[in-house]
Amino acid sequence: MTQPQSIATQPPQWKAWLWASRPKTLTAGVMPVLVASALAYHQWHLFSLLTLCCGLLSALCIQIGTNYSNDALDFIRGSDTKKRVGFARAVQMGWISSSAMLKGSYLAFALGILFSIPVAIHTPFVLGMVILCALFSYLYTGGPYPLAYKGLGELFVILFYGWAITGTVYYAQTGFIDISALAAGLQLGLLSSVILALNNLRDISQDAEANKKTLAVRFGVLFAKLEIIFCLTLVFLLNLFWWQQSAPLLAILPLASLPLALRVATETWSTPPSASYNAIFGKAALLHILFCTLFLTSCILS
Repeated sequence: MTQPQSIATQPPQWKAWLWASRPKTLTAGVMPVLVASALAYHQWHLFSLLTLCCGLLSALCIQIGTNYSNDALDFIRGSDTKKRVGFARAVQMGWISSSAMLKGSYLAFALGILFSIPVAIHTPFVLGMVILCALFSYLYTGGPYPLAYKGLGELFVILFYGWAITGTVYYAQTGFIDISALAAGLQLGLLSSVILALNNLRDISQDAEANKKTLAVRFGVLFAKLEIIFCLTLVFLLNLFWWQQSAPLLAILPLASLPLALRVATETWSTPPSASYNAIFGKAALLHILFCTLFLTSCILS
């Protein structure tokens, strides 16, 4: 799907809604479900297809709801303007009204909760976690204390796109939680936080004008670049955990994504915040997919 550039290229409504869901980012919610299920089977030979399917649908809907509410509320709060250098946003471009987009987000959150019910019948904890994820996904840019505007975006991503999704699905598959699920969740959360940090670094000027106090705005360009490099480094250092857990393939095979991580790091370091970050953003999203795919493959082969 190509990037629309102006209101003159206004797409059909179905395509505008599809674009607003940000398809290229949706793997951030899907991959933790797959990784948690694969890890549960690898360690304990426990697997439920119902849990996997419900988890995928629920995570997908909640992330779409997050993207929809973010699209509407960033426009309402004034951080998405004509000065935007990032990818086009449906509300800012005038394709969809902010009220309609918010209603779409509420529907997506409701569907995410609904899809968790078949699993929650046997594991009530799951329903509580899904409701919590939906609530905080809205509060990311909504409510009186929007997390993204207070410099808590990266923490939110690690907690929910890392530990919450991975841990909840692992628990639903096995009936318990252990440190391995938390380690895998942290790796995935850090990779997702890199994507967000790149987004914030690219938008640092517009966010500062809109009083959106991301970590990049609060502490500057150098801090934001070091943050991204730190997160990437920690992801691969955590592979030592799998070696200590006598899972050498889980420690070694994901290292095949290291060259791409180095490219993301070097391009981030050498490039000033600008529209050029859109390409780096794409590489970071690909890194998330590649790392998770290699991790999944390791679970299947070992």
